[in-house]
Amino acid sequence: MKEILKHPTVSAILGTVIGTIIVTPIVAYINNINVIEALRLIINWIKNIITLVLSFQVPFWIVLVALFIFLFSKRIANKLNSQGSSYARHFIEKHYRQDRIDNILWIFEWYHGFDGKLTLRNASPHPICPNCMNDLVLSNRTPEGHYSNRSTRFTCENCGFSQKFENDPEEYILKIKREIIRRIRTGEWRDSLQQHSS
Repeated sequence: MKEILKHPTVSAILGTVIGTIIVTPIVAYINNINVIEALRLIINWIKNIITLVLSFQVPFWIVLVALFIFLFSKRIANKLNSQGSSYARHFIEKHYRQDRIDNILWIFEWYHGFDGKLTLRNASPHPICPNCMNDLVLSNRTPEGHYSNRSTRFTCENCGFSQKFENDPEEYILKIKREIIRRIRTGEWRDSLQQHSS
């Protein structure tokens, strides 16, 4: 029922009827006539406007066909638009699975959430060494050889690559997730695909 009420034609008709109900007593008061006569006056005014619009000698069936073609083309355009956005989601899910952020190569996987939107899996993103493609591990050792009470960098056990981060590792990964989503919103993810394909 709510969907029917949201349709533009139905809402326009309801608005006209409600507007007529509200305006009729005002017109009756201004013209010093009773409400029935004011209603007749408003209906005659609407008839005159419709007659004026249809006085161009256009057959009514042509108006109906034009209206049908307009509504049909609008429905097709909406369907194509929704298919285009689902194709874009499918393309992102299949092809945008890695990106280089803060000198680290991040790999990630997508799934469709309950709301139908693409969402990063819990284990995503995962840090990879951009030099040798080995998994990066958390380290609390500084470049000078000192140890900290918390992890301060990602390091590669294979080639020695190291990247420092400022805050807590979980907060840092959440920051990377937000950056991946931001790149999707802005379209920057396409640039990443071109960089990785070349």
